[in-house]
Amino acid sequence: MSHYAPVVEYFGKPTNRAEIRQDKAEYFARWPRASETIDNRSLKVTETGSGRADVTFTSTFRVESDERNAWFSGTIANEYTFAREGGGPWHIVAQRGAVSDTANGTLREVAPAPPRAEPVAEEPPPLRPPPIDRGSYAGNWDGRLPPSDDPRARGHRFRLIVSPDLQEIHYVNDIKMSPRTLRATTRMDGKTLHGQVQFRYQRSSYNIQTFTVTFTLTPIEGTDRARATFVRAMKESRFPTNRPEVSSFSGEVNRARE
Repeated sequence: MSHYAPVVEYFGKPTNRAEIRQDKAEYFARWPRASETIDNRSLKVTETGSGRADVTFTSTFRVESDERNAWFSGTIANEYTFAREGGGPWHIVAQRGAVSDTANGTLREVAPAPPRAEPVAEEPPPLRPPPIDRGSYAGNWDGRLPPSDDPRARGHRFRLIVSPDLQEIHYVNDIKMSPRTLRATTRMDGKTLHGQVQFRYQRSSYNIQTFTVTFTLTPIEGTDRARATFVRAMKESRFPTNRPEVSSFSGEVNRARE
């Protein structure tokens, strides 16, 4: 900085040494690596008298920044004016320049950023129904079937027996014969027990009847009652005078305490 006069015509603006120092510091902070080559053939010095001289020359430069992964280059037509007082040293009193043939680029290839993964919403845990209180369904449920369409038939009391594991179902009625259970199936649908039981009466060696009872059972919370539907149908009869018989029921049944 000692080669500069206290005030310089610096690129068309009067500038003191401190301001020139600041400008150069900012330039080298932006471009930490810099190189410049002077074309000696272009160097020309012209004394203008009164202790002044103009110096012109052409130079090429390249600057780089690792932080910004960039470089910049070009050619400068430099113009300096030097002056001195008496026999003192020469100082720069004016500096100008025009940049041409510029180019720029990156120092290294930058890998493309990986595609941004879209956030994946977590699936909520599957909804699980509350555990079944099997004790609400097990027991002896008593009701009464109305008469069938057969005018000779009469309604009768019935009992549906549900085992504690809900897998074994029996059906009995007030007819003084014990039916033999052939098959029983159950399934849960929400709070309703669905089931079907197939049973057989043997009235005599030649009078055998097979019935199917399809039912639903929904306990009424806090009581010994349940809402129920029953359809009792004769499936098969080996006695020719027996007519098909169908009875249905929809209402409440009571759980027997015995």
